[in-house]
Amino acid sequence: MKRLTLIISLFLFGINLFAQTQTITGNIFDEASKAPLPGVNVMVLNSTPTRGTVTDENGHFKIDSVKLGRCSIKISYISYEDQIVNNIEVTAGKEVNLNINLQEEVHKLDAITISYDKGRDKNRTINDMALVSARSFNVDETKRYAGALGDPSRMAANYAGIVAGNDSRNDIVVRGNSPTGMLWQIEGMTVPNPNHFGTLNSTGGPVSMLSKTFKIIPTN
Repeated sequence: MKRLTLIISLFLFGINLFAQTQTITGNIFDEASKAPLPGVNVMVLNSTPTRGTVTDENGHFKIDSVKLGRCSIKISYISYEDQIVNNIEVTAGKEVNLNINLQEEVHKLDAITISYDKGRDKNRTINDMALVSARSFNVDETKRYAGALGDPSRMAANYAGIVAGNDSRNDIVVRGNSPTGMLWQIEGMTVPNPNHFGTLNSTGGPVSMLSKTFKIIPTN
């Protein structure tokens, strides 16, 4: 009889020791999309020894051997705001199950200013109206165009989108526009017809009157 009493006492004592801890489980989701978050750090605060884990690919976590009573857990994840859940009641009768939503962390960054120095742009033109698809020539570049004969109009004909006429004329067509719509300028001054022996009401002629050493900007 004494032996039976001793066995029952040891059994009850073992149950009492086992009942001093419990398991906390749960799932971590994104607050906006409700998608599970893998790799989230979950830690029980002020626990000795430290109790914690990370969520699996389904956002699920499990922490064993948590002491009975009230506790707090901290959830942290990269690019998300840290969250602390307080007053979690841990009892011996049932595992604690939590569903926690994390909110993305928002950072206010300083404004970025992008500036442009026209003076260092080799392709800058002196025509302020030509914002895109403009091109200027310099003296060195004029030596690279075969058959240009020092004529800025014939030099421009080497670029895509520009079509020149025959050798007797040097007016050009830019992207399908009429040659009469061409505007020629020298240092910002408009030149009505930049050719010797130019045809009436035309911008073309057999001999150019513009030196290739000038900066010439053809625009349409």
